[in-house]
Amino acid sequence: MLTGVVTSLPSVAAAGPASTPDVHRVGRWLVDQEGRVVVLHGFNVERKLPPYVPTEFGEADARLLAQNGFTVVRLAMMWAGVEPRPGHYDSAYLASILRIVSLLSHFGIHTIIDMHQDLWSHAAQPTLGDGAPAWATLGTNVDQDFAAFWDNEKGPGGVGIQTRFLDMWHHVALALRRQPKVIGIDPFNEPYPGSNYPSPCSPYTRCPAFEEGTLSSFYRRVTASIRSAGAAQVILPEGVADSTAPPVLPKLSDPQSAFNFHMYCRTTQLSTTQVPVGAPSASATACAPVNDRNLAPFTGYAKRLGEPAILTEFSCNDVNPDNADVVDRAGATFTSWIAWAYYPKEIGSDCPEQGLLSLDGDPGSVNVQKLEAFSVPYATSIAGTPLSTSLDRATRTFQLSFKSAPVPGARLTPGAKTVIFVPTWMYPAGYSVRLSNARVDSSPRARWLRVVAKPDRVVEVSVSPR
Repeated sequence: MLTGVVTSLPSVAAAGPASTPDVHRVGRWLVDQEGRVVVLHGFNVERKLPPYVPTEFGEADARLLAQNGFTVVRLAMMWAGVEPRPGHYDSAYLASILRIVSLLSHFGIHTIIDMHQDLWSHAAQPTLGDGAPAWATLGTNVDQDFAAFWDNEKGPGGVGIQTRFLDMWHHVALALRRQPKVIGIDPFNEPYPGSNYPSPCSPYTRCPAFEEGTLSSFYRRVTASIRSAGAAQVILPEGVADSTAPPVLPKLSDPQSAFNFHMYCRTTQLSTTQVPVGAPSASATACAPVNDRNLAPFTGYAKRLGEPAILTEFSCNDVNPDNADVVDRAGATFTSWIAWAYYPKEIGSDCPEQGLLSLDGDPGSVNVQKLEAFSVPYATSIAGTPLSTSLDRATRTFQLSFKSAPVPGARLTPGAKTVIFVPTWMYPAGYSVRLSNARVDSSPRARWLRVVAKPDRVVEVSVSPR
């Protein structure tokens, strides 16, 4: 399908040595610089219209996330913000993105950069679209816009628009190469097959011919563009956003890549009802078998590939029994997750209720019921090989089992500690810890429980209300 691809990259001098990201991939795990397995919980932070960056995001927001155990933000960038005119990169826009990265880093929060789009562009879909600049919108409808991109049709200056996109990523990667707290790169949010592929292929339907061919080739090209700039972050390719069919996107040959997927249950995604955790909910009940049916194929697919699985979008609703169900199912397999979204309603969203905040730009307006669905005890860093974990919300009992030997390919730093987040809201009177083959190395009511294990043992940890 692709024609006229220019494989040369822009000649841009890279200043200074690259930094090693704080988290990297070892086999099917994400691992930190101490050799500990890392599990990430967090939120998507985005602004889909100009200036394409949440300039209001500040210290109070970062503190809110950190205090409630969230260790990652998937921060959206927009091609229209990076390259408002063909070949012209907006340095102020990139600086505003890196300001948020730095702020999050100060609070110990990692960042995944997501080059976001919905229905290609605002020019293509004024009420729901975002992402691509108007000058890269070459079709008369969204499917034609995507086909033009995959075919690398020539845009302004006679340069293919996919070539422009690859060059843009090279420019961005030059900045990200020195950002160790940026641990992942999502090169293209929710790619769609476009008009080159007949029905049933569509924006929300799996399309094996597209994913195994055109899309796979694109990911190889964009990964090469990013790597040529010296950026070493984990690459997170996505297939077509379809929560109902088994994945088909082939594995990247790049050793620092991971399986990135989205999972929505439409029954709750489109709900306008707010339901607290533990309350009866017909829509949550309807979604439970959907979650069970869909999560296992995604995580199983990643396991077969030998890659980490990261759920980078789900929720988008206030039906908190369903939010809690997804959080707990993902937690049981040590799957990292990033919920949609931190900010509430905005143009470009098809979700009636989506924010952790109730008011845009006001971190004091946190939705407490939603916070209780997402802010849970979990092992954020495991000094060894994960075996099992569970959370019983009714008794507020968290359990973790791991072997205090590194996962294959990793090397544990001597004395590395396992860290478990323990939310204050769940344990207002404090918590008790039961251990085998380990000892506690933190204060009695610490929000971050630290455990030192005996070498090469199976460690059991149980946390319950005091």
